[in-house]
Amino acid sequence: MAIGIYEAAKDLKFRIPEDLSVIGYDDIISTSYLSPPLTTMHQPKIRTGVYSINILLEKIENKSKEFKKILLEPRLVVRESVRLLNV
Repeated sequence: MAIGIYEAAKDLKFRIPEDLSVIGYDDIISTSYLSPPLTTMHQPKIRTGVYSINILLEKIENKSKEFKKILLEPRLVVRESVRLLNV
């Protein structure tokens, strides 16, 4: 969606970050190559997958019905698509 916002901003003559700040979510590799590079929330996708597989295998092997709650903290990756305020 953030890439679409970049395209719309360009069409409407908005400048990022001077006129419009944009923050993405997921930190896909291409966002660091946008102009300006996109500030984004990084999600630990590999760790999410590893935890998911382990929980699934445990449920299959042990027929477990236990509910597990695992919190993986996202991390803000600050790049250049957000204008600083109060500076």
